[in-house]
Amino acid sequence: MVFGSDVGVVLRARRGRNILVQSHGLDVKAVTQAANEVAAVLEGDMPSSIELLDLGAGMQSSLACGHLRVLGNRYAVVYRLLHQVLVVVVSRAHANVFSSLNLVAAISRLLVAEAKSIELTPERLLKKYAQVYLSVDALVNRGRLDLVGALMEANNALEGLSPDALKARKARQAAERQQAAAAGGRQIRQIGRRVPLPHHDHRRFAFLAPPELTSLQVNMPVYQLPELPQPDRPPAQASAPGLTVPLLEEQKAEEEEKPKEGEAWTNFDQQQQQQPSPLLQYQGPPLLLCEAWQVEVAGSRVLRAGLVGAVRWAAPEAKALAGSTPFKLQAPEAPHPLVAAALKCALASERGTRHGAELGSFLADTLSPLPAAAALLQYSLPAHFGVQPLMARLSAGWVEQPRKHKQQQQQQQGAAAVVLLSVQYHIPREFQLAAAGLTVDLAVPQGFEAPRRVEPQGATWSASQSLLRWQLGPAAVPPGAAGSLVAAFRVKAGSEAAAAGIRACRAMLALRGEGATITGVQLAQSRVVSTPAAVEPGSNSWGAFVLARPAC
Repeated sequence: MVFGSDVGVVLRARRGRNILVQSHGLDVKAVTQAANEVAAVLEGDMPSSIELLDLGAGMQSSLACGHLRVLGNRYAVVYRLLHQVLVVVVSRAHANVFSSLNLVAAISRLLVAEAKSIELTPERLLKKYAQVYLSVDALVNRGRLDLVGALMEANNALEGLSPDALKARKARQAAERQQAAAAGGRQIRQIGRRVPLPHHDHRRFAFLAPPELTSLQVNMPVYQLPELPQPDRPPAQASAPGLTVPLLEEQKAEEEEKPKEGEAWTNFDQQQQQQPSPLLQYQGPPLLLCEAWQVEVAGSRVLRAGLVGAVRWAAPEAKALAGSTPFKLQAPEAPHPLVAAALKCALASERGTRHGAELGSFLADTLSPLPAAAALLQYSLPAHFGVQPLMARLSAGWVEQPRKHKQQQQQQQGAAAVVLLSVQYHIPREFQLAAAGLTVDLAVPQGFEAPRRVEPQGATWSASQSLLRWQLGPAAVPPGAAGSLVAAFRVKAGSEAAAAGIRACRAMLALRGEGATITGVQLAQSRVVSTPAAVEPGSNSWGAFVLARPAC
């Protein structure tokens, strides 16, 4: 359950009628029937001792809260008795119970704050019905449990409806500005530290990812990049018998081109023959929309997952050459409820964007100090959205490799060990987007030597980074594809070092595609402010990134 979607809130008088009914994505009739069924169960079986066990809104107790399945197990209800008021949160049967429990606790604190008393009664809530209704609605629709923001939003909405209240508000603000100016601005800074602003929080549905996952590059450049040098190769270990990893000859050529000791000069003719700047060659769309599915797993267990979509400049050259670019997000014809909720809660950068002429449109400012790699617009989706584009698992094991030495040397030095790492991946058949390729990076500790066996062949090895990389083309990763990548490493230090090094092994898988997005959202943009925004080829892409760790 995401706050603001598929949830209903009912405030009911104890042994009485409903005071407030709100539905967000659920049928109002079903929400009312669920609340009535819960009230019937509680009124029929409620012992008199519950009256003595009713606690305040700031305290948690299993005796004051409860969880029931109603309407034929189609809906889940979490309730709380708060003196003479029953707080009921209705959600679907598969929703997270702890999310509903947190929402019930937040609504209880909000009611106590509005009524200014722990002894809640229906009469006190009816006196402030407008404040309670708007506060509860803002609390559910904000996407996070922000009590201060919900109360402030309700007060601002009520003050805007009454002319007298609006005048009193302006007078109060003018008095506060005069007091703040007289105090040297200290009061404003203190209020700013105490009351968090809602638009400064960029973590509504996000999760804290490890550095290995956040360092992955999501954006795919559309202009031609210069050729990069290939990873280096250890010449001594690469010639071991049975090694299937090919050696790279570019390393020798680079060493020959380097100036020798005492020769502090470079070839001036080669500098004159450099390629022209890509700043004058860029011709792609100025903005790109990329959706990234990020997952972290340990063995077969998923630790964290989520989808993040972001609109960014295609390149620094695009920001330098393009003017102010209007853009907007176009949802599919029948969007998923979670997609619609995520687009409503999308965060636009205040430094790099401005509101456009149309509703829901934005204007990317090229003169803003925001870096070109920063997100202009960003939205997030939870882990249970749709079909996972990519699933992977990293398995590891080791065996001892006895050495042919004398018996005394065997007692002093332990036998070497061989570590076998296997990466299994699977693309569900239900995921129908075409992928451009799959990149698998297997990172091992420094104590591991060059790989002795690799399957399938064609991988590249970097000794400086201790990284083994496979590049699979689009023909190898169609929908429903599954495979296994295996590599064997020798650990000279022995079995203890091998067992400790297995815990530090990581597998990073990147599956990318162009021309579409996972959610079906499209980016429409225009190079001229006066023309309507349209979808350009190459402006939408997607990626699935998995960080896999061993189960040990």
